[in-house]
Amino acid sequence: MALTRWTVVEARGRFSELVERTLREGPQAVTRNGADAVVMVAARDFRPGVGKLSPLDVLSPPVRPFALHDDFLARTFPRLSPPPVRSAGEA
Repeated sequence: MALTRWTVVEARGRFSELVERTLREGPQAVTRNGADAVVMVAARDFRPGVGKLSPLDVLSPPVRPFALHDDFLARTFPRLSPPPVRSAGEA
């Protein structure tokens, strides 16, 4: 699954579209200063009270192993391969 990445400016200006695409396509990443900052997840996919939410709880397979080359991804998604980068304007 490829996460679509939005800048903070894009996310703020097109928030309704960000919400709709999250509901339709799945988690959407928001970047700040060029680095992943947060991931928007639909409420139906979020499980509060589970402790730290694992990406495997919300992302569907296939999951591929990868070399931990990106510090953010290594800390946040240690068991997932880095998703391909798409601009927010892509379908």
